[in-house]
Amino acid sequence: MRGELGELKRLRWGLGLGVFLATVLPWFILISLRHPDFPRYALLEESLARFSGGLVHRQGGLLYYVPVYLVGFFPWSVFLLWAGWSRRKRWIAFRDRSFSSKLFLLTWSAVTFAFFSLSRSQLPGYFLPAIVPLAILMAKVWDDVGEPGTMRAPDWLTAGFATLLGVGLIFAACSQLAMFNSAHSPLAGKLHPDVFAMLKPSVLYTGLILAALAVVGRNVAARARGKGLSVAALALLALTAPALLVRWIGPMQAYANPNSSRRLAITILSSPEKDLPIYGFYYFRTSLPFYLRRPVGLVTTDANELTSNYVAWRVAKIRRGLSPEAVPSALARTFQDLDPVPIDQRRLLDVTQFVSLVRSSPQPRLVLVRNTHVSLLANDVDRVEPLWTGWGYSVWKIPGKESELRSQESE
Repeated sequence: MRGELGELKRLRWGLGLGVFLATVLPWFILISLRHPDFPRYALLEESLARFSGGLVHRQGGLLYYVPVYLVGFFPWSVFLLWAGWSRRKRWIAFRDRSFSSKLFLLTWSAVTFAFFSLSRSQLPGYFLPAIVPLAILMAKVWDDVGEPGTMRAPDWLTAGFATLLGVGLIFAACSQLAMFNSAHSPLAGKLHPDVFAMLKPSVLYTGLILAALAVVGRNVAARARGKGLSVAALALLALTAPALLVRWIGPMQAYANPNSSRRLAITILSSPEKDLPIYGFYYFRTSLPFYLRRPVGLVTTDANELTSNYVAWRVAKIRRGLSPEAVPSALARTFQDLDPVPIDQRRLLDVTQFVSLVRSSPQPRLVLVRNTHVSLLANDVDRVEPLWTGWGYSVWKIPGKESELRSQESE
């Protein structure tokens, strides 16, 4: 951008490429040997197609990362914007060598922002690489705070505290609006009732915390001088995130408890059924295998219940272009390829294989199912027994063949 393209020769291209390949290649080669179609999936489907085609339906528009920046880098995002605005004339001087480090940081963050804004697949986490240069840039900008010889705080610091005050007042006011009551219905299926009950007071106190920090900050900026201003203002802003975190610990715990599988795993491991195989019936809780310390099976038709895009892609690739009659056998072959073990040990099954397994095996099994799909499970298997119920799901026991025969004889 400074017009000095000769600077590119100073970069250690060979060393950088070597470090990159040493980091990536061992894993990539190993996974490609095990699954020969993985390179095509990783380079074409997961990279180029995801970037250009929006196959995962996560396109948020060109301004998607603006709120991600404002919220994800808060409260520094607000102050950095005001600092940039106050220095806009100086920062336009690209050829000024004293500005080269700041230009590098701006370019780094701007390229990240532009690249992922143009992508048709967008997620908040993609913006994380830009946080590194933005944080360093904020630190360099902070050198102006409390600079010797200055009679007052920088204008951008005062404007940032004023914005913080405005945001706090808006949050506090919004918590008292009727929208919290009207939002109950659309959020009922996504948030546990305990979480929703905590939202209104949490938003109110969030606003009050931000407003209080802003008022104290404005007073510090007006009265403090020199190094004292720099340290006090920095400490005050650094306190923002932990202060809000403490306020939101309750709602976060209320959200995590029903979504985590920890309690369910404790219940299973303390029950007589602790050693039984367990399957998800068109439903998969990704943390359950971790807490159980063993695999959890899945009954599925497309594997979309998993977090593995690769497995879902393999299944979709096999199903594509097949007639409905040919899908079951093709699906069974795909699952066998992905999970090459005997069917009674397999963790990925279609419903036909699963029904055949439970009807022929003497071993009982546990099944996780959404409460809306319990009737579907009951129609597919001969007998189920209820065990535990969670938020939106339940766990059932399918007796083994011998247990079912003994039960019928006793009846």
